[in-house]
Amino acid sequence: MSTLNSKILMTATILVGIASFSPPAQALNIPANALEDTSGNNPASDLTLTLADAAEPVVSSWSSTASQYQTNDDSIDVTITFNEPVKFISPAADGLTAANGTITAVTGVGLTAEHTSTWKVTVKPDGSGGDIALTVNAGGVSDADDNATTGAYTMTTEDVIADAIAPTLVSMTSDVTRWVVGTNITFSVTFSEEMAN
Repeated sequence: MSTLNSKILMTATILVGIASFSPPAQALNIPANALEDTSGNNPASDLTLTLADAAEPVVSSWSSTASQYQTNDDSIDVTITFNEPVKFISPAADGLTAANGTITAVTGVGLTAEHTSTWKVTVKPDGSGGDIALTVNAGGVSDADDNATTGAYTMTTEDVIADAIAPTLVSMTSDVTRWVVGTNITFSVTFSEEMAN
């Protein structure tokens, strides 16, 4: 057995291009005619050595539909992409949390057996006026081999900034104290924040 094992390792090392990996199953496939024991016997069939996936999934990218003029009534769609297909744990289980907002939906893009690499998360501002941050918590997602995230991933506030407070009128003045019919009046209006138009 030890002779065959060392022969397998030696053959897989020497015959580059014969032994092949098959992602994402992470299996090493070795043709039967590429192996033989000390008596010259080949295996009856090709050999497949399955390698265990022990790597945790990681966040590859974030993107969102937020703008600097976000309001309380505007929901934000955040797209999260992982380096491999994952299954989300429910936000109710604290797998996914939002600061200054409420997660209203989590949708997988192209789901296969409850796993996909891309997820869309819908967040509604809570009216506090603070920057919205979305966090995938440790253990928040897991891949098909049940490897879960061990650290937290948080979208930076530069990616999602929502102004959830409506502007208010601070003051309004005119350039005259008494209006005369047929003349123009100029009003100066001050709001609590910069206005778009």
